[in-house]
Amino acid sequence: MSAPLTARRDGFTFVELLLVLVLGLLLLGGAYRTLVRQEQAYGQLRAMAGTQQDARTGLELLSAELREVSASGGDLLVATPDSIRFRALRKFGLVCYTDKNNKRLTVAQMGSDPFASGDSIVVYVDGDSLMARDDIWQREQVSSVGSSISCGTTLGLSLPNLLPNATLRVLTIQGAGLRFDSVYPGAPVRGFQRLAYGVQTVDGDPMLVMRRSGETFPLLGPLAPGDGIVFRYFDGQGTELTSFPLSAFDRQRVRRIRVEMRAARVGNSATGVHEDSLFTDIFTRGS
Repeated sequence: MSAPLTARRDGFTFVELLLVLVLGLLLLGGAYRTLVRQEQAYGQLRAMAGTQQDARTGLELLSAELREVSASGGDLLVATPDSIRFRALRKFGLVCYTDKNNKRLTVAQMGSDPFASGDSIVVYVDGDSLMARDDIWQREQVSSVGSSISCGTTLGLSLPNLLPNATLRVLTIQGAGLRFDSVYPGAPVRGFQRLAYGVQTVDGDPMLVMRRSGETFPLLGPLAPGDGIVFRYFDGQGTELTSFPLSAFDRQRVRRIRVEMRAARVGNSATGVHEDSLFTDIFTRGS
């Protein structure tokens, strides 16, 4: 008589299950480490791109502002290594008629921002037409603004015809200081604001800020602590001016401003803070 057959049961032994579990954990651990490394690399790339973008944007902004500054014309008001204050060009026009008795200038204004009552302006005054050394930018204030339909020049030409996009404005000057006899047709008139750029800590981070009329506007950052922005000033011979703050005499000698900007961002816990720096040379107007 034969022995009864025992039914065979398919499955895994405990050793096999343990082996599969260990291999699975090793695979998951490897995948996790790969993901962590990728995230660290992405964080570093984001920090690098962010710092480069911050530095580039800051330099473009300052270049657009400072290239309109006339240091010899007195636009540069304060100059130190970490901040700069100046008169920023905001409005522009050309004189086509002067009315000394009523203290008025008829101006062909260009641009979309019109002159307004209370504006600070500088007017180009040509002392002796045969000499350039006595020419100055004279600061004045506008008390009222009117309109005009015509403005002929001494040459018998019409500025509105030469400048079809210009708008004629009649500026009444406050006070009696303007030398109307030395303001000739074609003389430029500039409306300006006082602006200052520098570094200030905002929410714990050094930021590039603009100061205007007592208000502070954070623009971009964070910047590198201590030397996030550095201004360097050079005269027409390329000699660096370093007696800070620059005196009025030295400020009028400035012909080139080098701006160095260092941006900083945290990449990740492994790589820490990433810094990147750029610089540009800005030649002032009339250099």
